[in-house]
Amino acid sequence: MQPEIDIYKRQVEKWKQLFYSKVEKNKKCVVMFSMFATYTSLFGNLHEKFKELGWCVINLKSPHCKDAMLDKKAITLEIPFFQNEYFLDSLNLKGIDLIISTNITSKNLISQNAVGLYLSHDAFTGVVPESGYKYLFFATQSAISSMVNEKNNYDCTNRCFIKGGYLKLDATIKSYESVKNNYKETKSILIAPTVKSPQTATEESLAYNVGFDQHLIEFLLEQTSYSIIYRAHPTSLTHPSYDVLKTKFQDNQRVEFSNKSLLEDYARSLCMITDISTTAFTYSLTTLKPSIFFAPGVKVFDPQRRPVEKLGFHAKKTSDILKVIDTIKTNQEAYANKIEKYKKEAIFNIGCSEEYLLENLEYILTHKKHPNWVYT
Repeated sequence: MQPEIDIYKRQVEKWKQLFYSKVEKNKKCVVMFSMFATYTSLFGNLHEKFKELGWCVINLKSPHCKDAMLDKKAITLEIPFFQNEYFLDSLNLKGIDLIISTNITSKNLISQNAVGLYLSHDAFTGVVPESGYKYLFFATQSAISSMVNEKNNYDCTNRCFIKGGYLKLDATIKSYESVKNNYKETKSILIAPTVKSPQTATEESLAYNVGFDQHLIEFLLEQTSYSIIYRAHPTSLTHPSYDVLKTKFQDNQRVEFSNKSLLEDYARSLCMITDISTTAFTYSLTTLKPSIFFAPGVKVFDPQRRPVEKLGFHAKKTSDILKVIDTIKTNQEAYANKIEKYKKEAIFNIGCSEEYLLENLEYILTHKKHPNWVYT
């Protein structure tokens, strides 16, 4: 056992020296920490913004976080990996001013001294990360309220809830504007289910975990003239059911298992059908097109945590979907106006969340109390 420990210590020490060689002297340093590629879009354009301010920017990610675009934005290092385990607890890196994370993993495992800022994934429901993240950047009042109301279920001690906005959404909207005009006609329906795993095989998402996605595709092919764009959750691409589904429809010209850019799929679709995935929120708030939440197991969605009626429709059976598609088709402008109005009311600092964060950065770095943030 001791030889293995010695090997591990040498590897970690070697990795730390590599890290320190990347830190630029006489510059403030921010580390963007991400374990999964699914969540790297939450950073928005912060890499570029911090570079413009003269900061040293370093990506710290797991070997499983495959994101070529992220790697191009800044110096990228993978977390030390030894015998199939991550060893964050031995790092305690110095010289980092700020860690911005999309993960709940404790900031203190990376650095005790750096200030921790957590970017919440869900726009409408808050999640409190592990120790070290004093500052939590939320998109809506609903997310903050969910934390305040359930503080007994989370470690909310010495936290600050920032009324910041949704960096991912702002960046997506800006990029979408340059893509949408390439697709004048929307003759497709985009299906985007939640992640397939035992953890998501709940009553709410049961439809997409027992083959209902196949049933849904067959139903739409039979009952409508639309083409189907099926976009699996990134972490579900290796799920056995995905290969089965592709094989089932591989010869059908109206079914596409998309690997195009997400924004292209947004632009060429009339609407999105999901089960309970929050990807529908991003879709509707970006495109101003309604989403259909096909969730037979859900009686009523919580309007604060899942504002389905503000952004689309809840379908409990396939016949509901047909009615909704017809309604969307004939009332596109009205729904666009409705979603735009809700977006401006619900999302903090829409269109300028990055600017808001950077303008108020000193409150985070110096722990000065901000008059509009919620402290616990």
